[in-house]
Amino acid sequence: MTASSRIDPRLVLLGAGDRNGSRVRVVRLRGGIDAFSAPRLHLDLCREIEARPALVALDLSELEFLGVAGLNVLLEVRQLADEGGMTILLVGSPAPPVERLLGLVGWPVRTTW
Repeated sequence: MTASSRIDPRLVLLGAGDRNGSRVRVVRLRGGIDAFSAPRLHLDLCREIEARPALVALDLSELEFLGVAGLNVLLEVRQLADEGGMTILLVGSPAPPVERLLGLVGWPVRTTW
């Protein structure tokens, strides 16, 4: 599935794809995740989890804002992935406030993977 072909480009989910044909899904987020965009992001990320990859890498390089609603989505999806034996990995270099917020909840962002 190429998520970008099925998702309105104005939304925060920029694209998704398998990495090197493996069971790794890479999802790039951009702009901001707020109370308005969080429900759609939740649905999109749940679809990624339903595909049962071993790893979902969320590329936050283009993420400029993460509100409480967006943070809750990421934490809920991480819990769903954990329960299903999958891993959610945050990668990239988001805006400093986004990185700080994720650090406060104990979820560091890796610049490489």
